[in-house]
Amino acid sequence: MIHAESVSATLNTLSDDILAGAKRSLGLLRDIDRTIAGLCYDQQHFKSFAEIALKTAESIRKAPCIKILDAEGAIEEKLRRGQEAARQMRACLIAGRDSASEDPDLTEEDGVVEEFDRTIEAVTDLHNAIDELRIVLGEHEADVSTRVEGRVFSTPEEIDGYLSSL
Repeated sequence: MIHAESVSATLNTLSDDILAGAKRSLGLLRDIDRTIAGLCYDQQHFKSFAEIALKTAESIRKAPCIKILDAEGAIEEKLRRGQEAARQMRACLIAGRDSASEDPDLTEEDGVVEEFDRTIEAVTDLHNAIDELRIVLGEHEADVSTRVEGRVFSTPEEIDGYLSSL
């Protein structure tokens, strides 16, 4: 009889362990799926914003230089803040990727690290697209400003005086 009780206890413990392992595994798989889905969603947004920024830069580049687009500098400031936000997002994503790559519960086949890499690439592209837009906008403003005011400076002091008046 002692043997039967021992086998019964072993079976009971084994079934509890299997059930607990299955629940843990399902929870981990659910977390992996949610993480990957969130990263894919972010990638789509970052790629869309980057595409819009690049198309806008190209439109400004092709437009005639007849009107100042950002007289108060508000657009430039928003773009600068957006670029800083993208830089911070990239740093957070790198930390997330590093954490995922060190997690002993995750394997390469899970795809989490790879999805982090894709998202980091998308946010880097967004950062660079915003940079391109800022450059093109600044060049446009400089070109229009020169034409509108029609000033020609002949000395560094005249330039300094004009800049300090702004």
